Amino acid sequence: MKLPNFKRLVKADYAKEFHSLIEPLSFSINNGIEVLYQTLNKAVSLKDNIACTVKEVLIEVDETGAPKVRTVFYLDSPNRILGISVLNVLHIKNPTITPTSGIFVSFTQENKAVTLTLVKGLPANERFNVTLVAFEG
Repeated sequence: MKLPNFKRLVKADYAKEFHSLIEPLSFSINNGIEVLYQTLNKAVSLKDNIACTVKEVLIEVDETGAPKVRTVFYLDSPNRILGISVLNVLHIKNPTITPTSGIFVSFTQENKAVTLTLVKGLPANERFNVTLVAFEG
């Protein structure tokens, strides 16, 4: 559903006796509502508006899905994260090598440090650049 147009609060729309009240209120009210209006009209940004951290990691897993090298990334805040979603996966050298299934990520967290412990769905022994989103909870 598309939002209806935003009508700003303007003192000229009210009787003169209310102008002294409308004028100081209109800036705060118009500014606040305009930000919300724009946000709800497709201006929400994952990085700027959602409690999450977006990171790219280089990773290569073995046959079990365990990273061959300890893989750690750091959050923007020390909040606990609910989980990690994968946004994008690109093979480092060969774009025809792709994930073998949906990707599932297991991790541990200590303050801002998130260590990937298992990444299922990637072909073994291949290096990938993986874009992750860690959602705060």
